[in-house]
Amino acid sequence: MAVEIGVLVMMNTAARKHRSFAKLIAGLGLIALLALVHWRFAAAGQMAVLRFDIFEVILIFVQLFAILDPVAVIPTFLALTSDISRLERAAMVRTVATTVLAMMIIFALLGQAILDALKVSIDSFRFGGGILLMVLAIDSLAGFKRTKSVEKEDVIMVPITTPLLVGPGTMTILIVLTATKSLLEVLTGCVLVSLVTYLLLRFSSEIMEALGPNAIRAMGRLTSVIIAAFAAEMIHASLVAWGIAS
Repeated sequence: MAVEIGVLVMMNTAARKHRSFAKLIAGLGLIALLALVHWRFAAAGQMAVLRFDIFEVILIFVQLFAILDPVAVIPTFLALTSDISRLERAAMVRTVATTVLAMMIIFALLGQAILDALKVSIDSFRFGGGILLMVLAIDSLAGFKRTKSVEKEDVIMVPITTPLLVGPGTMTILIVLTATKSLLEVLTGCVLVSLVTYLLLRFSSEIMEALGPNAIRAMGRLTSVIIAAFAAEMIHASLVAWGIAS
């Protein structure tokens, strides 16, 4: 018995060491990516990468919050986690929020590099992305579930984290933002929206009881209108850049 306990203790210690090592590697990797992106912007003469304007951060936060739309995810999240305990749900929320943040950071850091590799201009991507966001907004306003459908038996991380929270629209808006805003502002917006997403999902039961499903749906419609407005602005900006509109 003592031997078995000793083995379990050793296994737990080893597991903790592996997790710590993985976190260290992930942190070093993120630092390396940030350094690479900063070097790339500096080489291109875009030293505004570290510019910080609180009003720009608020605008970025609103755009990201609208496209992630965590409020609209609450009913689905509660339905898919109805059979687990509150502690398990809390742990799941932490994982979801962390994964959402990691995915957004990756899109923000590598988005411009992807465009350069594909030889796609930011105006072309903004135009196509604006159309995509407009379709997503119309889908949501019309009640279509083409971009939000999930199956009950699916793994919770797949439907909740992606595509419900982080989908094509998120990647689109992040690439456009990193091309037109300061990287520091964009990353700050990502952190803030991930934190708010965590809080909304963490207290999703209380929010659902307080607001009710009708209020949740109404808020989802409102965010869809905001997405449509941003989409129209993206399309208009592209047309102006091409000299088609003024």
